[in-house]
Amino acid sequence: MENDLPMSEILSFFIKEYPGLANKTGIQMRKFIYIITILIVSGSTVSNGQDPMFTQFYAAPVYLSPSLAGADGGTRVILNFRDQWPKLPGDYITYALSADHYLEKFRSGIGLLLLRDQAAGGLINTTNIGINYNYNFNISKKWKLIPGIQVYYYTKSINYNRLVFSDQISRDYTTPVSIEMERLTTLKPIRHLDITSSLLAYSDRFWAGFTLDHMLSINSTLKAEGGYIPIRMSFYGGGKYFISGRMRSQKEESITGAFNFMYQSQYKYLDLGAFYTRSPLQFGLWYRGIPIFVENPNIGALTLQFGYKINNITIGYSYDYTLSRLMTKTGGAHEVSFAVDLKADTRKRKMRMIPCPSIM
Repeated sequence: MENDLPMSEILSFFIKEYPGLANKTGIQMRKFIYIITILIVSGSTVSNGQDPMFTQFYAAPVYLSPSLAGADGGTRVILNFRDQWPKLPGDYITYALSADHYLEKFRSGIGLLLLRDQAAGGLINTTNIGINYNYNFNISKKWKLIPGIQVYYYTKSINYNRLVFSDQISRDYTTPVSIEMERLTTLKPIRHLDITSSLLAYSDRFWAGFTLDHMLSINSTLKAEGGYIPIRMSFYGGGKYFISGRMRSQKEESITGAFNFMYQSQYKYLDLGAFYTRSPLQFGLWYRGIPIFVENPNIGALTLQFGYKINNITIGYSYDYTLSRLMTKTGGAHEVSFAVDLKADTRKRKMRMIPCPSIM
């Protein structure tokens, strides 16, 4: 059985408890308002369920699509870190560690992904551990097709030790054992297997892909057991224009336009942007969450991205500038990616590289 607290119960808890705590312990009302704001905006994550999203989604290829495992034709290890709304108490922290490799003999890509998402300051924690596989097909002289699949273990839990219940507060300011806390801590975290499938087509200059996540939630019996969040569909693609040089060489200069559309539950997000690459530097400008869907909970963010590659190491940084009324209060979102290519000599790779950005 799912152990998530209903959104109404969490809001009720803070509304009832924090005013009293403010009088007794001096907690500022502004902090209370910020926490309530976080819970309201993140209600989809608590109640309906929504996956974390990376701004640098191409720097988290195995998470974006199983078809991108081994996409550079070699072996690489990537670390991603995202800190969303750092100025607010209870920000969102997301980590990802992935490794992927291309098996030339079998024309296949394999990958491993570890994802950790800490919402509301570690109150709600999600962990995914998955393995990826894909196979490369030649559909013409110019185009390739890569179907992929990921099987992963999903776990989600609430850290009740970060909550304070009414029966823990006494007149002499001691904190006795909470009966409600003892009841909640007996509930087991959500744990189950899930599946992601994908399909990617690409040529020397263009690419388009599709990812379908949480496929087991299609099964009505499994969904009735609780814990399976709604299906997530992602469409992404773009094209690259070479000013000079060749792809991912030391003399590459190019302009890349790309998009990423995500649909999950009642939410729809469209990200649109472009990159300018002049090796070893890369600059990107994106509009995340373009406000063309009334289902969007906000008006999105403007994102600046920067990447630098030295030898076989690539470092990326991005900042999301929130465009809503909370833009000066949230602190936006900082994201860092760090990738190590363990087979740096691209000239020896037989696989045709996908033209999507390698840094972001």
